Amino acid sequence: MSISLGRVVLRMELMKRLGKIAQSASSLVSHAESSHAFVAAPLRKLGLSKPFEPTAAAVKAYEAVIAHKVALIDRLPSKYRKDTQEVIWKFVMKGYDAPGLARELHDRFGIVLDRAQQIARSQCKMARAVMENADRMETGIREAVWRHDAAQCALPSHRAFNGRRYLLAQGASLDGKSVWPGSELQCFCSSIPIDPSADAN
Repeated sequence: MSISLGRVVLRMELMKRLGKIAQSASSLVSHAESSHAFVAAPLRKLGLSKPFEPTAAAVKAYEAVIAHKVALIDRLPSKYRKDTQEVIWKFVMKGYDAPGLARELHDRFGIVLDRAQQIARSQCKMARAVMENADRMETGIREAVWRHDAAQCALPSHRAFNGRRYLLAQGASLDGKSVWPGSELQCFCSSIPIDPSADAN
């Protein structure tokens, strides 16, 4: 009887630990997906990520700014701009598929692979920033807290704004313009949404 009881206790403890491991793995995948565009697409192919299903609000928000984001690509010949925009749109809508976008930019436009990867990573990052911001506002979130990424973002104004709140609709006023975490080429910052109900308590 005692041996049987011991097995039950051992099994319960094992299940508890496995549950914690699964929860940690889920958090790791979520963080990797949101922070690193080159990790997100492979995770989806392995079935370790939720399907990418952009909302209508997110798609509309990105559609309004994609031409501006593509125009930020340095030394891109004007004759390629429209085609590049279409390619970037296609791979963003595949779930921020930066590796696929980099290959397409390299194969189709002859962009050196290293530069194609930088462009792909940056464009997917900026697209995610726009679409996540739109999704948050759609769910009633109005503010977020800026989180500076010291390892990747060297912009002094972004570092100084770390931990401060900003309105999602307006962005943060930095360097004389409105910006959002991840919305600029050199910015790899992120943000934490503020639950409206938390402020009410």
